[in-house]
Amino acid sequence: MVYGLGLGSEKPNRIYHGWKKITKEEFETLPYVSYFGLDFGTANPTACTDIKYDGNGGIYICERLYKPLGEIEDSLATVIKIQVPQIVKGKHYIICDPAKEAYLKILQNAEYLAIGAVKGAGSIEAGISIVQSFTIYYVPSINLDMEYNNYSWQIDRNGKPTDVPLKDKDHLMDSLRYCITFLYEYLNIKI
Repeated sequence: MVYGLGLGSEKPNRIYHGWKKITKEEFETLPYVSYFGLDFGTANPTACTDIKYDGNGGIYICERLYKPLGEIEDSLATVIKIQVPQIVKGKHYIICDPAKEAYLKILQNAEYLAIGAVKGAGSIEAGISIVQSFTIYYVPSINLDMEYNNYSWQIDRNGKPTDVPLKDKDHLMDSLRYCITFLYEYLNIKI
């Protein structure tokens, strides 16, 4: 199939499947509230996803930022203001990587509705399970496509997938997981 028809092969340990593509124009016109996921990175990319929930099991995703903070001269709050103008202070929640508490405080001091994502034992696997329970629509981008196609489970010594995701180029995947897990709890979604 790969060589004869030119079809792409899929990793057998890939985590997410079946997401549906939409255009950026379609995303921008959706009448749903935006929530934002933010995974901080200094040498690695800081990744921000814009997430909308349709109230009926559909989640819509658009990449808003993918750039290491170490490459940026401005403060984090200025970066968000300039590079992600869709986030309105006091209106939109930003669900952030809780491991970087200093960055979280910077956003809170700048009057953004920034809160730390839930982390702890089993939270990654539980979050992935929650994401997998929705119908996902996304705006394709180089970074989001790359992470979506490569986000995979680790392989054990017998070549079988484990329940542990590979920690490699997963910044957008982390940001959307933070946000979708928050929405699941915050909106008391039943799936």
